[in-house]
Amino acid sequence: MSALPMSLFPVYQSLAANHSLLKTEKYQILSELLRQRLTAYCKNSFHFLCIDGFIPDTGDSGSFALRNNLNGVNPDNLLKFYILFKDESIAQMLFTTIGATDEQSLKIKLFQSNFISVRSDIEPFLDKNFNFDILFKQLLEIMKNKGPYQEHSHTFPGRGYTIGKSGIEEYRRALWMHYGDNTGHNHRDTLTIGLFAFGLNIIPNTGYPSMAENDRQIRADFWDNTISHATVTVNGGEEPSPIHIAQQSMFSDSPLLTVYKVDGCAAYPQLRKYERTTAMVSVNKKQFYVIDFFSVSGGNEHVYNAHAGVGDLTIENVVMKKQEKGTYAGEDVPYGALGYRGYQYLYDTSRGKGNDEARMVWKLSNWNSYSKFGDKVRLRYRIFSPSFELATGKGKPPQNRKENPEFTEYALIKNTGKNIDSHFVSVIECYLEGENPVLSVKKMKNLNDGKFNAALEITLADGRQDIIICQENETTSGEYENGISLTGQFALMRFDKTGKIQDYHISRSKSVKAKSFSFNGIPSISSGVKKFDSGAPTNLTITLADYISLPDGHDSNNLIVVFSPTHKMICGLYKIQLPANPGKFNNISLGDMSFIVDVKGDESGYNYAINQDAKVTIPITYLKK
Repeated sequence: MSALPMSLFPVYQSLAANHSLLKTEKYQILSELLRQRLTAYCKNSFHFLCIDGFIPDTGDSGSFALRNNLNGVNPDNLLKFYILFKDESIAQMLFTTIGATDEQSLKIKLFQSNFISVRSDIEPFLDKNFNFDILFKQLLEIMKNKGPYQEHSHTFPGRGYTIGKSGIEEYRRALWMHYGDNTGHNHRDTLTIGLFAFGLNIIPNTGYPSMAENDRQIRADFWDNTISHATVTVNGGEEPSPIHIAQQSMFSDSPLLTVYKVDGCAAYPQLRKYERTTAMVSVNKKQFYVIDFFSVSGGNEHVYNAHAGVGDLTIENVVMKKQEKGTYAGEDVPYGALGYRGYQYLYDTSRGKGNDEARMVWKLSNWNSYSKFGDKVRLRYRIFSPSFELATGKGKPPQNRKENPEFTEYALIKNTGKNIDSHFVSVIECYLEGENPVLSVKKMKNLNDGKFNAALEITLADGRQDIIICQENETTSGEYENGISLTGQFALMRFDKTGKIQDYHISRSKSVKAKSFSFNGIPSISSGVKKFDSGAPTNLTITLADYISLPDGHDSNNLIVVFSPTHKMICGLYKIQLPANPGKFNNISLGDMSFIVDVKGDESGYNYAINQDAKVTIPITYLKK
């Protein structure tokens, strides 16, 4: 946990202890806001941990591919938060952090010294008779009833991150996307993705930049700029507009996959479209793959960036020609030349022309000896796009830390033209040598030529087959070869060796057909905001303009709501808390939180995340029972 939020602790303590101040509404709200946001910060610090000490390495963060949070969340802070706020989920996070699974391990790992070390910070809030024995009994009761916290996928609409998690033990993996602030110590990396698997940072950021005087240009043009990140660069490296956050419209999680969609057009207002839908798909508890659909419309150049950690890159199906001199910016542009927006920092370049598909694989080295699997980890990209230029080049991470490599290798798919549309469809396979779970991938023929619609047929090594369809929105109708069709936004169907449906995950869709499987549902529920709780309620409730009911068969575990429009600093996606079998209802709860963003300039009240007349959409997901 960083120093700034933790410094708010004494502010909250002083305010909560001042009973005369708390008689006024303004200070009551301030006290509740501090409590809510301190506890949310505590929980999010835990959720932000991915695998093996890795956290999303966006912006100016740490050394290249380093485990930036090896020790996890400080257990003393978790203990302090639990004692102060009595939030049982924080107690569960404490159990997970210290590795306590039963009474004996809790006794061993939660020494009384932990309690003594934090007690002085929170003394004013403790009953005089409160002691370690009372604390231990409280924690033990929570452990018996709820156990340690179970890790799962999470979205952070307040910070602009989404993290999908799955797998077990040394086969745990995490796929993240960043769509938050792209200013200051953050980078111009809207919709960039990262991946952790097999103990390694598979798709890393460049790390904390060198502050040396002679590195200012490479920092501005390459390390901080879009071209070095796993996203799409437009118009020759044109800088994105500064934004606080992009808008996420989908987050759906199940044992089969985690999928999310984000619209980043706020960073590129000159474009008609800049959207990414990404999903991490579980083959089994040890194997997975990633599917990525990146839609860009407008401008004259789109460059899709694929890169990896330290390792050798091989292009499998495009004939590449070595560029004798210069850089990715051109044969006549030397390394470090001014005015080329980072392209001049990709060197040792080769180029080739391709049609339909580019295949490439990185043979990754066991950087920092993190992986139990040694040098056996591989990363394969299959990128589908009409005629394109494929280029490879080397880029240097900051050389200010001895842990950083001299270079890593990039592959760049470029589409050019006038006022163009690009739909980059990728299957990203991370696996151990000789154990790729993906046998083959086929992009299905699109029969009605939707520019931003795609269907994939992925045959797995064990004979099963996945059909994935991703389209523009829930009203889009698409037809593909072999009788495959979807009216809606996203569907994945898994068939066994005999062609019988084994599993499915369908989101924001009305109907789907594939092989012998067909499905009909309701893609979403729409309404409007009639009113919402102001101030800092303990259970934020929104009253809808209409009474609504959820369709039969929907996935009730991951209900979300999307509000629009929102305050410029706010993403409108939130998780919903509903009672079991709610029937018809016109109230939705978001839990212990507030819509307050900041204080109005004239201090007459507060600015809120949404307006009283905001639109409401509840996306619906269906899973095979």
